[in-house]
Amino acid sequence: MKEAIRSIWKQNKFILLINFIIALIFFSIIMVVVVHFSHAQIEIEATNHFKGQNFYTISDELINEKEAAFFSKLSNYDRLYEFVAQLSGSSEFTYYSAVWQPIGLYDPKGNERFATYYESGQPSPVTERNGLRFQSVKSMQVNHHVIAFNHLQLANGRFFDEHEYVLTNEQIPVVLGSEYAGYYQIGDQVKIDYYNERFVGTIVGFLQPNQKITTANHPEMLLDRYIILPALSLMDAPSRLEVAQKEEMPVLIRALLLSQANGNLITDLNPLEIRDVLKEISSESGFESFILLGGQSLQLQTWIEMVEMNRMILLTLSVLLLMVLICMMSGTSMLKARKQIDTYKVFLISGASFTQIYRLAIYEWLIIYCMAWMFPFIYLIVLTSFTQVILLIYMIASLIIMLFMLVLLQLIMNRYMKKLDIVQKLKG
Repeated sequence: MKEAIRSIWKQNKFILLINFIIALIFFSIIMVVVVHFSHAQIEIEATNHFKGQNFYTISDELINEKEAAFFSKLSNYDRLYEFVAQLSGSSEFTYYSAVWQPIGLYDPKGNERFATYYESGQPSPVTERNGLRFQSVKSMQVNHHVIAFNHLQLANGRFFDEHEYVLTNEQIPVVLGSEYAGYYQIGDQVKIDYYNERFVGTIVGFLQPNQKITTANHPEMLLDRYIILPALSLMDAPSRLEVAQKEEMPVLIRALLLSQANGNLITDLNPLEIRDVLKEISSESGFESFILLGGQSLQLQTWIEMVEMNRMILLTLSVLLLMVLICMMSGTSMLKARKQIDTYKVFLISGASFTQIYRLAIYEWLIIYCMAWMFPFIYLIVLTSFTQVILLIYMIASLIIMLFMLVLLQLIMNRYMKKLDIVQKLKG
C-alpha cells in the first residue's frame, strides 16, 4: 500500500486530478440516484393505494343558519357522532381524513415561514386567550390511513398510537415537519390554541424532508413546515360526555364532529354503489345533511401517471449518464496505464512479478476511488437526515459498481502488460 501511495505521488498530477474528478462526479451521481429513487419508491408505493380506486369526497351541508339550527339540539350531536363513527368503521371503503386546519402556537420558535399564510404573503392571525398570544401556524389533522397510504417517513421519534386518536384530556401528541427540527426536540411541549381550547402538545416525532400527502385539493401537499395532529374523535356520544351538562356545548365538540364528517372515501365501488352504502349509513345514524362529490379525479390520475413517468425518466437518464461516466473512467484508466508502462517495465526488471504489478495498480485505483467515494458518503451522514437504509443502499450500489470497475481495470492491465517487451528493454 505504501508503494502504491508513492507511485501515485510520482504520476502525472493532471491525469490524477481528472481521474479523481470523474470518480467524484460518478459517486455523487450514484448518491443522487439512490436518494431520488428512495423518494420515488415511496411515492410509487403511495400511488399504489390510489391507483385504480375511486376517490370520493364527502362534505356536510351545515352552513350558517342551517348549522346553528342543527346544533341547537343535543340529539343532533349524537346523530353526527354516529354518522362519523360508521364512516370510520365501514368495511366498504377506507375513510381517509386529511384536514387542513391552522392552529394557534404560543411563543413559536423559528421564523415566519411556519405562519399559516406565509407562502401567499398575507399576514397570519394572532389571537389572545387568557393573556397569552397565539400565532396561527400551518397544521394538518390526519387519521392513521393518511400516514399509512402516503408512506410518511420519520427522521426520528414515532407516529401516533391508536389511543391517541381519541380526545381524553388536554394533552395532544404532535409530529413536526422537517423544517422544525432545528428549533424543537423530541419531548418538548408547546401550548396550542385548538378550536378555541387550550391544549398542551407533546412533540413525539419529526418527519423526514420532502414528505407529502394527498388531499382532496392537492395531490401532493408538502409537510416540511406543518404541525401534524391526530384527527381526534370523541370517546363517547356527546350527550354522554361531561361537557353536555354545560349550558352550551363547547365549540371544540362541534368542530371535531364536523372535521370528521368531511373526508374522503377510497374504494373500488362505483358512484351508484357508494351512494347506496352511504344511504344505509345515513338511515342508521339519522344524519342526512351531506353531499358526495368526485370519483377518480383527473387531477389525482394525472399525479399517479406523472409519478410513474418521472421514475422511468430518472432511471433512463441515470443509466445513460452512468454509462458515459464509466466510459470516461475507463478512458482515464487506459491513459493512466499507458503513461505507467515505463514504470511497470522498471518494476519487472527490478524483480517484481506481474501479480505484484497488478496488485499495485489495484491499490492505486482503490486509493483514488475510495477518496472520491467518501465525499458523497460524508455528505449523506453530516449534511442530511437520510436514514441508514439509504446509506446502506448507497454503499451496496457503490460496491457493485466498484467491483465491475475492478474487473474492467484487470482487462485494461492485461492488455497493456502483454505489450511489455522486457527483453528489448534489457537490451536498451
